[in-house]
This record gives sequence, structure tokens and C-alpha cells, in this order.
Amino acid sequence: MYEPVDGKNTADTAYKEAVIAFKQALPISISTHRYNYTRSIQEHQASLAGLNTLLNNITRKLADIRFVSSPELGRSITTPAQEVVNQFEPSSYPAIKRLDGPAKLSPFLYRLYYRHPKLVIASYLSGLIIPAWIICKTQKKSA
Repeated sequence: MYEPVDGKNTADTAYKEAVIAFKQALPISISTHRYNYTRSIQEHQASLAGLNTLLNNITRKLADIRFVSSPELGRSITTPAQEVVNQFEPSSYPAIKRLDGPAKLSPFLYRLYYRHPKLVIASYLSGLIIPAWIICKTQKKSA
């Protein structure tokens, strides 16, 4: 969520949310509203600058990022082997690679970490957080 006019969802908080989705091997979706860009000229310019910062951080700091529209993402989920076709211009891109085998383990562990706080506490108390951390830090990241 990127809502800079409200002051709660800034480029930094939106980037942190994007990193969490990326670690879980989930699509990163940036949600924003028109009113962020249609207020005063200062708010308009600040909103655009923040959006530029957010997109630059995502493309520079996260590996193998590809921008697609919602219909393109939907088609790539329902037909994963097919190439991604841009419906607005005659171009296509290679199919979005799905994670297989051991590469799925790190996103799975991150999903457990972010979605189940009681399990996180249990993993800290039992010491299982250490091997999970090692798996997550040594696994090659891919979008």
C-alpha cells in the first residue's frame, strides 16, 4: 500500500511490505489511489517522487523483478508454462518461473514466520529458528 498523502503508507513502508511479499515468493502488488496525485502541486510532486523511490528500491534491491499487469499475472498463474503476453503492444516475455523442490522451502518458512506468531515463539524457544534462519539466508532468492 502506498498512500503518501495520508502519511501512514510511505515509500519506505510500502518497500518493507514488498520485501515481505518477495521473501514469501508472492506477487508484489502496489496499491495507490488517484487522490495522492491530484491534490496540491507539492503533494502531487512528493507523491510521484515517493513512487519513483519505491520503484527504484524494488528494482535495485530485489532480484529478478518483472513488472506485469493484473491480467498478465492472472494468466501466468492459471497457465504457468505459457509466455507472458503484453495485451497492449505486440510483445511477450518468457514464462514466470515457478519455484520447485528445495527452492520452495525458504518462502514456506517465511510464510510461517510472517503468518503464525505463536509458531515463531515456539521456534525461538526450541532453537529451531537457527536452522530455519540458515536455510532462509543461504537459499537463492528468485521472483
